[in-house]
Amino acid sequence: MEIYRVLLNISYKGKKFKVLSNKYYQKYFLRILDDGSLMYPTFDEFKELYQIYTTKKYYDIKKDEDKIVYHKDKSFTKQRKLKLDPKVIIGNKLCSLSIAMCAVEAVMLIYSFNISASTPKQISDGVYILEEYTDENGITAPVCSFSEFVEKLDVKNPSYEQVKELIKQKDNFTDQYKEWLITGLDNIEKELADLDLSVLYYNISRMNIINQEYEEMRENSMTNGTIAYFDPETGIVAINEDEVDCQTLCHEVLGHGISEAYNEGKAYTSSKLTVYSKIEQYGVVYSYGMAIEEAKAEMIGEIASGIPFGEYNSSYNQSMEFLRVCMETTGVTLQDLIQKGVPYLIEKMKENDINYPIDHIENMDAFFITMLNSSDVLQVQLPGEEFNFKTALGRYMLDYVDDKITEGGDVETLSQEAFDIVNDSYFEYVTDGESSVSMASVAALAKNTIELYDYAQSVLPSDSGVKVEDKDER
Repeated sequence: MEIYRVLLNISYKGKKFKVLSNKYYQKYFLRILDDGSLMYPTFDEFKELYQIYTTKKYYDIKKDEDKIVYHKDKSFTKQRKLKLDPKVIIGNKLCSLSIAMCAVEAVMLIYSFNISASTPKQISDGVYILEEYTDENGITAPVCSFSEFVEKLDVKNPSYEQVKELIKQKDNFTDQYKEWLITGLDNIEKELADLDLSVLYYNISRMNIINQEYEEMRENSMTNGTIAYFDPETGIVAINEDEVDCQTLCHEVLGHGISEAYNEGKAYTSSKLTVYSKIEQYGVVYSYGMAIEEAKAEMIGEIASGIPFGEYNSSYNQSMEFLRVCMETTGVTLQDLIQKGVPYLIEKMKENDINYPIDHIENMDAFFITMLNSSDVLQVQLPGEEFNFKTALGRYMLDYVDDKITEGGDVETLSQEAFDIVNDSYFEYVTDGESSVSMASVAALAKNTIELYDYAQSVLPSDSGVKVEDKDER
């Protein structure tokens, strides 16, 4: 049997599911029945949800009936870990998931790896750093850090003035776009004067801004709610010229273009952490930090457009809030994140007693993917809603302080610190009244009534094949 963490509950095609993740960060799903009991998914249900949450194009939701919506989870610690043998229903029979994957053509789900030629960097048991990026044409390039990528460029560490001059020379940028981007760079320079603009300069030199209708844009980006996108492989920025504003353009061109890049066959770099988990001859690719990358781009876009954080009606508000809390608890700056990425953030999390950094990042990515495919993004921001984002933020803060308390830190002082960090939110919905996550996490911490990862109460029939992990089996 395998142990799975419960990331969140969702509704998909009118059915409720739990999204689970094992120690290899591989996803699995359980159907939630009306009486609260759990059932294995059908193979088709597993395959569709798996494609949404784990593939390189990590969501593929276009039709109204395929939209994902959040399912409320009213308990702060309910159903956090399950022990089970992953199976799927094929026809009227239960089948082992591993057998089903081999028996059914599922090329879109698995990648074949040959790692014998090198010694990959392992970040946890069976989880490795991806060392080669393969583009849509099958051409591979080494995955590089920001600094390694810059070393392969002709123009290194250009000034803000050089980037602005390059923008002025771009024939496929309208005068309005040039004005927005140049003003945006002026605003960014006030905040980040020492930022390395090498990757941004490279991207703008090959960038083409094109107009697309939303339907075509969402088809190309495989995202249900996108209004613009930047493709680091081609350098294309797609916008809808009738709707685009300064913030949206700066988010894509400056926010993503400043750190995400591909130099065909030579190098690939991203602020995200790309890993794969290997079981026998197969591996599954994951990129951690999708939510953080979007939050980083949104922060840059809002700095560029002169909008104070929290005042722009953005789909990335939860991601921005999570990133802000990560930065305040680790000391990581926006410039650090741009030039060192999520791997550096994980390193600093560990230095600051956060024991489960990838777990927290994975939780936020799951929320992010679900939100982008939700039928009503604004619904999760309403005051009083029992939303899993608040629970996740509370667990992060508990992870931040629990070791410090164990080592003799003062509970009242640390509780106040946690309270102050969360209450310093950009967004009212995080700190509204009695539902404030800071209130919930601090009260639970002070009373010592909650464990960081509590285990599920058994809601399963004895013959279900799914077992709730006992406390002494942790």
